[in-house]
Amino acid sequence: MNFETKYLIRWGIPGWIFLLSLTPYVLILYGGHLTSTIYNKNLLVLGTFVTLAGVPLGYFFNQIHHLISWVIPRIFKNGWEEYFKDEIKVDNLLSKEKNEHYKQRYRNLLSKKHEVGSVLSSFSGAFLIVYFNSISNNMSNFEFWYTIVLSILVVGWYFLRKYASANIDLYFEELLKASEK
Repeated sequence: MNFETKYLIRWGIPGWIFLLSLTPYVLILYGGHLTSTIYNKNLLVLGTFVTLAGVPLGYFFNQIHHLISWVIPRIFKNGWEEYFKDEIKVDNLLSKEKNEHYKQRYRNLLSKKHEVGSVLSSFSGAFLIVYFNSISNNMSNFEFWYTIVLSILVVGWYFLRKYASANIDLYFEELLKASEK
């Protein structure tokens, strides 16, 4: 099996961001109990577990983003078949040697959209956990402000994702036009 390290990082980052987003919240609210539990365990094992857990979590957030931003809109827009046909046209255009620059640009724009979207999914997941846990605990002052911080991150990444999405969508449309000439 040929597995590239870039996938560990691509999928790990959203998972690690999710875990890091929750860590201060958990430590401040449940720190006393956790501190005694952590000190009784091997920190290296715990660190390894958290590091490894970030990859499948990140993969999950990556797939959630892909479902919400790529699959579902294609179903409701023109259906998959039309999009797949358009994608083949663009791929045929990009496969020509003289279009290497456009191919690289398309790859970078698409990667950026999914990177930002995966992080948006992880911030959103952390926000939802903190928010629902906080309202069930009669939200303390800390929980209120932590929820505000996470909501600012969610909104910021939403706009980053919106920008990246508009950029790749326009580029795809231009490539599609060029492929039909």
